[in-house]
Amino acid sequence: MYEMKTAFLLKNNWIEIFDNLSDKQAGVLIKSLFRYNVNGEKPADLTDIEVKAYFNMMLLDCNTMKANYDRRCETSAENGKLGGRPRSEKPNKPNSKPNKPNNLSKPDNDNENENDIKPPTPFEKYFKKFHLDFAKGKWLDLVLRWLTHREAIGKPFERQYETESFFSSLERESDNDLKLAEAIINHSISGNKWASLVVPDSIRKEVEERKKNKNEKPKEVTVFK
Repeated sequence: MYEMKTAFLLKNNWIEIFDNLSDKQAGVLIKSLFRYNVNGEKPADLTDIEVKAYFNMMLLDCNTMKANYDRRCETSAENGKLGGRPRSEKPNKPNSKPNKPNNLSKPDNDNENENDIKPPTPFEKYFKKFHLDFAKGKWLDLVLRWLTHREAIGKPFERQYETESFFSSLERESDNDLKLAEAIINHSISGNKWASLVVPDSIRKEVEERKKNKNEKPKEVTVFK
């Protein structure tokens, strides 16, 4: 069962996301965030690809912040069982030097900027790094999957033309067929460290057959009057 909290955090750098959206898109996104953080409900009807992508990106941040909050609650509960902080036997002198703490690790802080300790998510990188308006709907999903794959194998795209060139190749190899394009992406990613598209022979033959049929001249039909 999802444990509802009385509040959740909105990160300051999310303002860049909302600035990139229309008022209607921003309204859908903020309502989706509230539903998820209040009762754990993930929206199943997000048809806008930009809103869906940004929601998935922010979802990672929300889960991280919730995990940090739960961990602090557990720590506080354990400390409470031990009787809390013990009283000091001797009062501190006004001019005495404070003792150095044994644990020099950085404490958790509700107000700390998590970007200082957590790298940006892949979605956040890609939308800032590239103009992806050349791909729409499900095609954009495939582009983001490939960018994520390239990032995972340590060979990310660095320039805009690389991303557009990949997309042109995907359209050409799939004959602009979304299902074939998805099959090509799945096959290429399954190779784990493949950094370029690998088209299965079955798909290549199907595309060649399609192009052949398109180029065939229609047969002449004799019309008897």
